[in-house]
Formats: sequence, structure tokens, C-alpha cells
Amino acid sequence: MVPLFVLTVLLACGPTGAIDFPTRKDGIWETTMTMNGGAPMVQKMCFTPEVEKKVEAVKAASCSRYEVRKERATWIVESTCSVLGKVISGRTVTSGDFTSRIRTDIVSTFPDGTKSTMTLDARWLRPCGPNDEPGSIVK
Repeated sequence: MVPLFVLTVLLACGPTGAIDFPTRKDGIWETTMTMNGGAPMVQKMCFTPEVEKKVEAVKAASCSRYEVRKERATWIVESTCSVLGKVISGRTVTSGDFTSRIRTDIVSTFPDGTKSTMTLDARWLRPCGPNDEPGSIVK
């Protein structure tokens, strides 16, 4: 089973759609996730074009609505997705150069009406090494 943190990073940082959303630079990205103002969680993951294709497949299978638009220097995504058996509506605002930094702010609304906020700050660290499996958490 994919950890929720990994699934969240994958779904949030690589929106799909008709608009030409930028893709992140290949390599190791360190992502700091903060949910509802709590303690940050940090993960490093190896991203490649193959990982990005898998992300697209997950979104196609789990999101009934995924609308992407660009407003000045930010990307806005309005979505309705099924995550771990729950239908969640979300608004994602992403900015950054996608070669060294990406910031994503997410507001999710759950079926009972409760809301959750999440911030993802990602920074590119280095190319993936020969022992770094694409899509996996690395040290």
C-alpha cells in the first residue's frame, strides 16, 4: 500500500489536464509537508518521466474532476478525487520554477464537510543515483 504522504505528494505536485502544466526536473526532490499547522514531515523521492506517467495514471483512475488553469505565476487545480475510499474535493495552488523549487497549498473538503489544509514545499537536491529507484523514498 502506498503511504498517504507519498500519494499526497504525487497527486498534488504533478497536475494533469489540457493545460501544459510544467513537470518537475528529474532527480531527488525533498518535500516538506505540513498538515493543519502540525509538525512537518520530510521525505525525499526520486522523480523521473516514468514516475510522472504513473502519477498521471493514478489521477486518471481516481479523479472524476481535475480542472487546471494558470493565473499569473500560479497553477490552480480544482478536483474531485477518490482517496482511500473517500470522495474528496480539493483546491490546489502551486507555484515555483519546477527546476529547483515548488510550493503547493491544498485545501481539501471531506464528505462530512470538514476541511484540511496542507502545504508542500519541495526543493530539488540532486540527480537520482544508480541505487535510487524511481518513485521510491530515498535517504
